[in-house]
Amino acid sequence: MVYEICRQIATPPAIFFYRRLRNVVAPSWHGSRCVTVDQARSDSDARITLGQGHDQLQLDDIAEWFCTLPIDVAMLEPFALAHFKLSRFDRPGGFLHGFKERVLDVWQAALAANDFTWDRCSPIIFISGPGCGTGYHMDVSQVMAWQLYGQKRFCGLRDAERWAPKDIRLSYKQQTLIRPDELTDDDALCYDMVFGDMLWNTLLTPHWVVAGDEASMSINLSHGGLRLNGHLAPFEAEHEAFCRDYPDKAPPPPSAMY
Repeated sequence: MVYEICRQIATPPAIFFYRRLRNVVAPSWHGSRCVTVDQARSDSDARITLGQGHDQLQLDDIAEWFCTLPIDVAMLEPFALAHFKLSRFDRPGGFLHGFKERVLDVWQAALAANDFTWDRCSPIIFISGPGCGTGYHMDVSQVMAWQLYGQKRFCGLRDAERWAPKDIRLSYKQQTLIRPDELTDDDALCYDMVFGDMLWNTLLTPHWVVAGDEASMSINLSHGGLRLNGHLAPFEAEHEAFCRDYPDKAPPPPSAMY
């Protein structure tokens, strides 16, 4: 099934949804949800924000307050936790023990077997409290989002280029993009993601994500320089050319690493 996904993302639309591909890779996560959040929030590189304001990305830091709460209380509070350096949890006793061998290596082997190359392929974890998530924004990466527990509604746009034309994409800065007032439900393309669901989202296309009525966790496989037979997808080729010509102005990629 991984190989079928790779073939289809060769010419992806802004969003491509895969329903419950549980047989792709299915590690057994170590410990409860509380253990996962407690380990992640205790690391100094965790980014913990309020996870509200769906019309715009907001990154106000609440880590100090959130980390003082008993974990069972914290799980019920509004929060959005992101972590970009997951290898430190891939260890005995860590909530991602075995992740590289059972997930990341499998995915990268499937990409390579289908004639893809990449400059960056790194996992990022996103955990949201009830009703929380990430406001209207764009990612400077090609993303495969994989839902691991809870439910999230992922919304992109049917016509991404209408709402984020080239000049907007190439001048994008975090927390500057605001959902247009004239954007309606008919313009959105939304998917309710539950355990095992995977979704492909194209670089520099607007989207927003909201959790259901309990804490929700996904891992995003973030790609940069993703090429099929040596060729970048159109938006990434455009971004790479802009980076080359205007390195001080181009929107930076995420700092994910493994």
